Amino acid sequence: RDGGLMSRGTLDQAIEEQHDMVEGVLGRHYHNAAGYLLHSPPIVEFAGRVSAFGQHGMGGSVGFADLDGEIGFAYVTNRLHSRETNGPRSTSLIEAFYAAIA
Repeated sequence: RDGGLMSRGTLDQAIEEQHDMVEGVLGRHYHNAAGYLLHSPPIVEFAGRVSAFGQHGMGGSVGFADLDGEIGFAYVTNRLHSRETNGPRSTSLIEAFYAAIA
């Protein structure tokens, strides 16, 4: 279905993998679509959803949309962590969110 702000075609492109790469600075493995990150464990966790796309930020901030679940999720923090992943707080919140809506 159309997403309102984005057409169905744009949403399809947002989850179509464009490249599977290891970035050069820290050697982290990412799956990318057209300007978005895809589920790329263990670095970027979107609850295992292949229909999810988004971005993660410094210290555990993360935002993504899940097309199959028809939801959006965002978490920002002012308490940074130094892990290369989403970190324990955002990962736990994502897991709890999906458990609550199941």
